[in-house]
Amino acid sequence: EQILRAEEVSFEPAALPLLARAAEGSLRDALSLLDAALAYGGGRLDRPALAHLLGAGSVAHLREFVDALVAADAAAALESIDRVVREGQELVWFTREVVEALRQLLVVKVGPPGALAELTPGEAEEFRSRAERVSAEELLFLLRVFLETEGELRRSPHPRVELEMGAVRAAR
Repeated sequence: EQILRAEEVSFEPAALPLLARAAEGSLRDALSLLDAALAYGGGRLDRPALAHLLGAGSVAHLREFVDALVAADAAAALESIDRVVREGQELVWFTREVVEALRQLLVVKVGPPGALAELTPGEAEEFRSRAERVSAEELLFLLRVFLETEGELRRSPHPRVELEMGAVRAAR
């Protein structure tokens, strides 16, 4: 954010957490991704363009999938995975975003008010509403399942199958 403001580059604040997660803690990678995102976005950093560049897909698919997990609805979770695959989203990235969404739910559920400063007030309310439908123990289980699933996806010649197995396991 400091760099973007100093360079007077237009940006969408919602893109910054996505960029940071993609860089996995590396400032050099973050700057490289930022350069690519600015070139791709015509000199502006916005979340939809960055998500497309990273193969991250839409927030709507992520929400659908997490809602299916919270509702323990394996069929809906598998339908979400099918949509993600048909749209060509990268499954490891999608799974990483699932982990992040579940982490945010857990923090909203058990953390102090305002613990997730990166969320807009509307997003925070949406997360609070979703977190009310699931226990902290269930969120811990879901997180463990998808952390393990992400590792399996990276090693498997069949990443879709790994993700589907993780979704069914989580829903059951």
